[in-house]
Amino acid sequence: LTIYGGTARFSNGKMMNVGKNAVGLESGHFYMNNSVIAEAYCAFRHWPSDPIVNSVIYNCNRLSNNNGQKFYNCIVVGVNEAWDWSSGTGNTYMNCVFWNEPGFGLQKLPGSAKASNGNIWANPLFVNPEKGDFRIAANSPCIDAGSGYYAPKKDYYGEPRMNVEEMRPTGSVSANGAVPDVGIYEVPGDGDTPA
Repeated sequence: LTIYGGTARFSNGKMMNVGKNAVGLESGHFYMNNSVIAEAYCAFRHWPSDPIVNSVIYNCNRLSNNNGQKFYNCIVVGVNEAWDWSSGTGNTYMNCVFWNEPGFGLQKLPGSAKASNGNIWANPLFVNPEKGDFRIAANSPCIDAGSGYYAPKKDYYGEPRMNVEEMRPTGSVSANGAVPDVGIYEVPGDGDTPA
């Protein structure tokens, strides 16, 4: 997807097995929420996009090819590098969960995300990412860990934001008083992930 001016919105969608670049922004605006980019060489190329919110970036060699991108409530798994992965400048990360399997890529947070803004390094515990199922399990560290200020009112499946009854929220509340989960999926209040 290459954008030359104007505004593009990508909500509740998946770009899987992209190959080279998932999103290239030459000019204009690109908004993404409740969406997945998986199996791309570079998830975001060129100009910084507008905020990427409650999304999953999975098994991409590079997260971005520029500085100035904003990631809120996102899960970033299996990514080798980002423009600012070690420099500590450029991109903004807030309430994001980062993870790489041991021995794969960089085993640390991006420099600009270290020990700040609610970001953590932890396995998000996806249900079945190899089959495109990026829901999180009931014991995921992503539960109730997002920023309510940025989260869309509903998740990828159209379910409202809610708190899991037995969890102690670590994020901040949204307009409906619930603390959102990180990523595309909101675990139900009883904590049971449906089949």
